Amino acid sequence: DIVNHHAALASVTESVENPAETLEVNVVGTVNLLVAGVAHGLQKFIFSSTGGAIYGDIEHIPTPETVEAQPPSPYGLSKLLAERVIRYYGKEYSLPYVIFRYANVYGPRQNPHGEAGVIAIFAETMKQNKQPIIFGDGNKTRDYVYVEDIVDANMRALDCDKNILVNLGRGEEIKDQVVFDTIARALEYTQHPQYAPVRAGEMLRSALSTSAAHNELGWQPVTDFEDGIEKTIASY
Repeated sequence: DIVNHHAALASVTESVENPAETLEVNVVGTVNLLVAGVAHGLQKFIFSSTGGAIYGDIEHIPTPETVEAQPPSPYGLSKLLAERVIRYYGKEYSLPYVIFRYANVYGPRQNPHGEAGVIAIFAETMKQNKQPIIFGDGNKTRDYVYVEDIVDANMRALDCDKNILVNLGRGEEIKDQVVFDTIARALEYTQHPQYAPVRAGEMLRSALSTSAAHNELGWQPVTDFEDGIEKTIASY
C-alpha cells in the first residue's frame, strides 16, 4: 500500500564521472516505481531525497526548504528531478507523498566501503590503524543526523495526511576535522589524518533547518553528535 523509496546511487564523485548512470537509476528508477504504483492502487509514496547535496553552497545556514535548490553534482540533480516527478504524480494522480531531504545520516552497521558515510569510513580506517583522508583542509562542514532519528521521521510519515517536502537534520554545522577528532577520541586513535583536495561536486558548507519537519510531523532529532558517535563505534 505504501512505497518507502530509499534505493539510489548515492556517490557524488561517481555521479560526476558517470552522470548518465546516476540519472538513469535515481530518476528513471523512481519513475518506474511511480508508474507501477499508480497502476496498482498505491496509497502513499515516501521518498528519501538529499539535503546535503541539493542546495549548493549558500550563505543561508541552517538552510530551509524555501531556498532554491542549486545542486552542484549530478547526484543532487538526480534527486531534485525525482522530487519533481513525485510532485507531478501527486498533482496529476492525487498520489499522497512525503519527501525527506536528508542531512548526512550515520549510525550502527553503516557500510564503510563506499564513498558515502564518512563516519563509518573514518572508524573502519582507524580500526585498521590506517590514516583516514580528509578532503579539504578540515573546515568543510556537514550536518549529521543519527539513523534512529531518521527512522522516527519515517514512521511518522506513515500517518501524515499531507503532501510535504521537509528537511531532516540537526541544523548544526560540524567540521570534518571535528568528525575526525571525535572518532579518534572514541577509538583512542593517535595518528593524524591525510589531507587531499576537495572532490568535484562537493559543497563546502551544509546544515539544514528542520522547523518544517517539526511543524508538519512533530519531529525533532534527539541524539546529539557525540552520543551518536559512541553508539556507532560500539557497533563495529
